[in-house]
Amino acid sequence: MAKPLQDIISDLRQEETRWDAILELKLLTNDSYVEPLINLLNDDNWVIRWCVAEKLGEMGDVRAIEPLIELLKDPDFHVKKNAAKSLERFGQKSVPALASLLDNLENEIRKQARDILLAQGKKSLKQMEIEMYRHDWVAGNQLLYCIWKIGQIDAEEILIHALKSPDLRRNSIVFLGLMRSKKALPKIIKLYQYSKLKRDVLNMLSRYSKDEVFPLVKIGRAHV
Repeated sequence: MAKPLQDIISDLRQEETRWDAILELKLLTNDSYVEPLINLLNDDNWVIRWCVAEKLGEMGDVRAIEPLIELLKDPDFHVKKNAAKSLERFGQKSVPALASLLDNLENEIRKQARDILLAQGKKSLKQMEIEMYRHDWVAGNQLLYCIWKIGQIDAEEILIHALKSPDLRRNSIVFLGLMRSKKALPKIIKLYQYSKLKRDVLNMLSRYSKDEVFPLVKIGRAHV
């Protein structure tokens, strides 16, 4: 039988009982502990915040997502690291909240959110795509980068669809070019008509052979 939470926290504060208390904390599984644990994220003792952040990630209750995001600003490096690891474990459930940080004025906050999203991997790609169109161009392009970095060829269709968005179009061209996407070629050649995109399109096309590009250019001209 697990100890009461207040006893476990008391033991965590003492170095001689700390490791046993950490094991006791892992035994707590009831959802009724979530709110009390969230409240402990504001504790003055960094060890408490560190342990509780990890525990909330293990429990996976979405109520902990926003409080864990706030913990990314913690003054202690170890606490911030555990908060980030816990947010990784939430997968796509945490993507909307993390996406809202991608246009934050603080570079460190933006980087933390991006690193967590990258660590979540392919399981969060679909939710990232959804959020990409819900936010401003700054956050949208950060998500586009994450999608490309994570998905590569699995992200091809998402990147091609993003060509329709004026805010995402330029970086989509770049990423599709880096992938040497043949499927995207006809669509990107048509974008050459936009003066602001001419250089991006030409840079993208330079990654292909003449045999791949020229037939499509002729077809494109025939339809203009």
